[in-house]
Amino acid sequence: MNKHLLPLLLLCLTLLPIELCSQSRSAIIKYQGVINEKYVDSFVTALKAKKNVSMHLKQEIANKYQNAMTDEFYLHIKDGESYYFEDETLKVNNINTKGSLAKRTPFYTNSKTNSIIQVTTSMGNVLFMPEKHWEITDGVKMIGDYRCVQAIPVYKRYNAMTDSYYYKKGAKVWFTPDIPLSFGPQEYKGLPGLILQIEHRRYTLTAIHVDLNPDEADLKINRVDENERIISFQELIRRQKEMRKNRY
Repeated sequence: MNKHLLPLLLLCLTLLPIELCSQSRSAIIKYQGVINEKYVDSFVTALKAKKNVSMHLKQEIANKYQNAMTDEFYLHIKDGESYYFEDETLKVNNINTKGSLAKRTPFYTNSKTNSIIQVTTSMGNVLFMPEKHWEITDGVKMIGDYRCVQAIPVYKRYNAMTDSYYYKKGAKVWFTPDIPLSFGPQEYKGLPGLILQIEHRRYTLTAIHVDLNPDEADLKINRVDENERIISFQELIRRQKEMRKNRY
């Protein structure tokens, strides 16, 4: 950890409680998702090496990845809650197009209950995301007008084959302590500042517009219906394990 960053981060964590900061501020952030060129290159190289795929199909698939379109997403924040969703107006009804590979499902988060819920029709439920903690590094860079610090999520994962847990590091995340809102895209939250970029292995999500004084009428927080059943991530793994057993 950079010694110059430590006092700032400690201030965010102690004098400016995350919950209070996020509850007293509203914002609308627009993110752009792009597929990573390095990932595309490795994918196409591996694709060309496959012997059981026709040359025509290889070229068709490669073109989709090499000409992938950008995606746009919005994060709305209000009173300690956030809602992240895709801008579906950019969707193109063309089978020959591909997007950024970023998750398209909406996410609802609530700082008061410390919950992150992925809104999905998968298995007919809404899912809690797996637990994680953060490792803040000494990486620093500018994103737009904001000075950002790098952090890496460490997830607690369950291995159904061994019936045990293990820890796995995730994507590189860049947050700015200049905006004390503990939110971000997808399931990423819990840092002492707004997350402006996610560098995933396959894609990159970057904030391209930050509105810290949005019109109240423009804010959209879609909460999970109280009648919907919410299952834990561990329960999802258990159900998937049962489904695999029933296939054989």
